[in-house]
Amino acid sequence: MVTTSVTDDGPGITPVDRDRVFDTFYTVGRGLADGRRSFGLGLALCKSIIEAHGGAIRLEPNRADGHGCVFSFDLPACDLGSDLEGGGVPDEQ
Repeated sequence: MVTTSVTDDGPGITPVDRDRVFDTFYTVGRGLADGRRSFGLGLALCKSIIEAHGGAIRLEPNRADGHGCVFSFDLPACDLGSDLEGGGVPDEQ
């Protein structure tokens, strides 16, 4: 697996919201999207794409005081040399 993380130092996300930020149409601090900030689709789409590729995404606080966030996702690693041996695209299993 390959892990990629994105870290910020913003105000943070409450534990209640952390459980729902990957839900479709959910926006932090507002519940369902209201059209004034966002549609609540970005993280839901990220989760769908990552899971479709056999990975997982998660959110953790950046600091002990609750400020900032760390979004991390894992995706299966592959060896292009052996996975694409013969110059073609691997067969679907």
